[in-house]
Amino acid sequence: MAEPVEEELVRRAEAYAQFRGLSLNFQYPLGSGIDGAVWKTSRPSALKLCERHKSFCDEVESYRRLRELDIRRIQGFAIPRLIDSDESLLAIEMTIVSPPFLLEFGKVYLDSPPPY
Repeated sequence: MAEPVEEELVRRAEAYAQFRGLSLNFQYPLGSGIDGAVWKTSRPSALKLCERHKSFCDEVESYRRLRELDIRRIQGFAIPRLIDSDESLLAIEMTIVSPPFLLEFGKVYLDSPPPY
């Protein structure tokens, strides 16, 4: 049986997919960790469900800024493009990129230096 946190992520992922007419393969996640989980969708995209609201907001804002500046690579690392997001579900849909890549922007410091 899935852990309660995982069940909650799956529930939110299913809601996002249903609303957008997508399907997800829950048997083979693209990744998971303390910040959430990522699954491939039925289109060429990945869906990330975040655990924390702040991480979601920082990650979405990072992807928006990178898109506005048309930044697709940083020092040879591919960056996914934001396709869509849903704040109520803490869901981020992004393009799939080939390695090497940068995917994690949930712990960035935007507009201020880190406290250390």
